[in-house]
Parts: sequence; structure tokens; C-alpha cells
Amino acid sequence: MIEGWYDFTLKETGIRIDYVLLLILLFLIFIIYSRLVVSKEEKSIYERNYWLYAIIPIIAFSLIEGLRYARGVDYIGYVYTYLQSLDPKVENEPLFMLLNKGMLLMGFPYCIAFVVYSLFWIIGILHLCKNFRYLLCLCIPFALIASIPSMENLVRQFVSLSFVMISLSFLLKEKYVMSCFWAVISFGFHLSSVIVVVIIYTVYIIEKERCFKLKSSLIAYLFFFFIFDISFLDIFVLNIFPLLDLGDLKFSGYIENADKWFTSSAIREDYIRSVWGNIALFLFDISLIIMGRKSIQHEKNTKNEKALIIVYNLFVIGAIGMQAVMELEIMRRFFRPLYMLWFVLAANILYQYPLQKRLKSKWVIVGNYIILGYILCVLFGKYILFTPSQMFIWDSFKYRL
Repeated sequence: MIEGWYDFTLKETGIRIDYVLLLILLFLIFIIYSRLVVSKEEKSIYERNYWLYAIIPIIAFSLIEGLRYARGVDYIGYVYTYLQSLDPKVENEPLFMLLNKGMLLMGFPYCIAFVVYSLFWIIGILHLCKNFRYLLCLCIPFALIASIPSMENLVRQFVSLSFVMISLSFLLKEKYVMSCFWAVISFGFHLSSVIVVVIIYTVYIIEKERCFKLKSSLIAYLFFFFIFDISFLDIFVLNIFPLLDLGDLKFSGYIENADKWFTSSAIREDYIRSVWGNIALFLFDISLIIMGRKSIQHEKNTKNEKALIIVYNLFVIGAIGMQAVMELEIMRRFFRPLYMLWFVLAANILYQYPLQKRLKSKWVIVGNYIILGYILCVLFGKYILFTPSQMFIWDSFKYRL
């Protein structure tokens, strides 16, 4: 623990008006930005100035998120990692350490390091969302809702995932060299990205022309949601997992303690959901799997169809994988980035709601309300707007010894 600090990462502050207003302002900035850069004319001035108009939203996100204080279970740990970056005894992935050392040598305080971490993430998100310009008004706000809670807890992984998002963006454009380049860069920040990228490329190679069959996707999801027991993984982890040692010191530590990280003994009670939480998540996921596939059919023979198919397939793998390892934090890290792609599918589904409404199907209407309700009430309301810890860097003086 750093001298002069309390361990208050889980401190509950209650609802803070400055936090709520800043967060609402942040989302309004991105909505306004989305309206500015969306144009049906391919070569409009807004098309050419996508990144120019993004400067203010990028700065706003980097400052509002980066200047958070004690939000996230590993906040203090990352402060310590940053302040001790020049100590040769402190080990981490090379590019992450290089980044920290550079900022520390330039005299940046730890709060600026978090601003830079946030900067990477929003650039990665905007790069991916650019592939779905017509969805930006929904896609970007949903992307923030999908990622902010995890980003505040898994700082280093999300710095790495910033480059995975850029890699995926180039993959959707079939620019394979650039995609591979950014994927390799991501490995230098967090080794878990190796597995994430392998899954992405495997899905891309196996099925990039068609969505996974709906029946197969639903059966797999239902199996892992209702039947699968995490103890089934114990035999695999204890006998096969040690063969996967990559030689990395940190990864080797996970291998040596595989029974503590990857088996049923690693189950975290805070990831065991209530009955109502299970029902809400189940309805949300099933609605996305069914309606996400149907919404892509409306994009038939358009330039967006192929990109949406790839995103849909990745999401299905992520949703199934998350159910298989829901209570295992380390294993969740491999599937969470894929599951987070729900923001693209949800945006596409709700964007097409007027067209779907003409079908006069009550299930279509119900599905849209389930998706929107879960996003606003649970993901945005519970996990972002009304999170128990709402501190910013200007609150730090209150918690000094």
C-alpha cells in the first residue's frame, strides 16, 4: 500500500450531483458529436472531418473518466504501479511499463496517467464505431455504457483492448496488415489480448459471410445458462492448462496457481447474480441474439452487412463464453471484450425499430423495449449513474492521512 493512502477503493459516497452532471454532460457531448458527423452524403464535409470533430469528445471523455478517484477495485494498485515504474523490481508487460516510465520521467502525476489510459480507450472505441457511421447516435453512447464499469476496474487490460478495437476495425475493412500490426501492439500491454485476438481471427476465418445459425446459438446459450456447471472446467484446467505456458513470468504465475484462478474454487460470490438479475440478463442476451440476427437481414447486400455479421458472431461467442465462466474473473477477461460488442447490435436493432414496427409484431416491440430498458435501467442506471463510488481527483484531499 502506498504511504499516505487509505484502502478506500470500495468506499460508498452516495449520489454526487457533480458526478451525475458531468456524466450526463459527457453523454450529451457524444450525442451532439454523433449528430454532427452523421451524413447520408458520402463525401460531405463531416465525412472528411470525423476525427477533427472528435477532438472535443475525446478530451471530455479523457478528463472526466481519467480524473476519477478511487473508482475501481485496482485503482490504488495502478497508482502504485505507476509511481514505482522506474523500480526494476516492478514487472509488467513491456509497452505498459514503457508508457508509465515515459510519463513518470516527464513528471506527470498519477492522475494524468489515468487520463492517458482513458484517452487510448476512447480512441479505440471511436475507431471501431467509425465503421458504423449511420449508427453513431446510438452506437457511441451504448459503447460507453458497455465499457465504463469494466474499464474503471481493468485498467491495463482496457489500454490493451484499445488496440484490439483498432485491430478489429481494420479487420472489418479487410486491411489485414494494419489489423495484425495493432493486434501485436495490444500484446505489449496485456497478454490476455493474445487469446482475445485469436478468438476474433478464428471466428473471422471460420464464418465471416453468414451469421451463426440461430438455433445453434440459442441451444449453446441455453445450455451454458441453465445446465453447465463451472466445476466441469476443473479437469481441463488442472491437466491441460499447464501445457499452455508461454514463458511469460506473469502468465507463468497464473499457470502455477491455475487451481486458484480458473477452477470452481475461484468462484467469486459477487458475480453470482440474483434471480431477477439472471432473468433480466437472460432476456437481454436472448433478445440480442434473436433480433440482432434479424436486423442484419435488413442490411442485405449493403456494405454494412459483412461488418455486422462479424460483430454478431463475435458477440454470440462472447455471450456464450460469459455464461460458461460468469463467476471466474480471470476467465471472463477473455470473453468480456467480445460480449461488449452488444453496443453495435443494440444500436442497429433500435435504429431499425421504425421499420420493424411496421411488421406489427408484438414480439418485435417487446424485444426492443427489453433491450432499451436493460441498457438504461441496469447498465447505465445501476452500474454507471448510481454507482456507489462517485469520487473525482478533487476529492483526494479528503482521504489523505
